[in-house]
Amino acid sequence: MADRLFLRYSTDKQTNARQLHARDSLLNSGSPVYEDLATLSRVYAANRSGFRRLLDEAAVGDTIRIAEAARLFRSTKDVIRIRGALQRRGLHLHLTVGYPKT
Repeated sequence: MADRLFLRYSTDKQTNARQLHARDSLLNSGSPVYEDLATLSRVYAANRSGFRRLLDEAAVGDTIRIAEAARLFRSTKDVIRIRGALQRRGLHLHLTVGYPKT
């Protein structure tokens, strides 16, 4: 079982620095990182190249870790779809609640 870190930001004017800071310990431990850079939230997560690659490489029992829910989904419909996909694959999802103070 492995931790897999997923990062995403919506526009080319944003960065993933805050998400990286929130997941610093995972980065230092060598957890694989998957990114979808400057992708619109209207695109379902499983249709984004970085998240698709994460799903393709993840094994049963792996945990997908994200820094905040909005990085993966934007609507209840997205949550339900992603939940079903993760359950079928035997994957877990862990969301960070809030960011560390800087």
